[in-house]
Amino acid sequence: MERFYRIYREYQGREAHSRWHVARTIWRRAVEVDQEDAYLAVKNVSLVHEARADFTRHDFRVFRDRIRAWMRQYYPFQSAVKMLLTPLDLPAPLQRLVVPLMVGGARRIV
Repeated sequence: MERFYRIYREYQGREAHSRWHVARTIWRRAVEVDQEDAYLAVKNVSLVHEARADFTRHDFRVFRDRIRAWMRQYYPFQSAVKMLLTPLDLPAPLQRLVVPLMVGGARRIV
């Protein structure tokens, strides 16, 4: 993460983007996780690992539901939210306000 952030800061210094632009980009990438790429990745792993003949959208929904149950209990939401907010370079008082709100929202979404 530190290497990514260092490279990001260099890039941001050359082509400054607003916090709004960066936040929209982070949001778009986060939304993509639940789309076609995730389905294809899980499908291919399942077909190879379980030697199955097929893998349906229903199988993916069942898998996703199991993962969500696990995430609600074990996923480090606070660390993940802080990592996502790091490129926004928010002032500390604002970050202290935003992090708990986003952690609560992320727990509900999952």
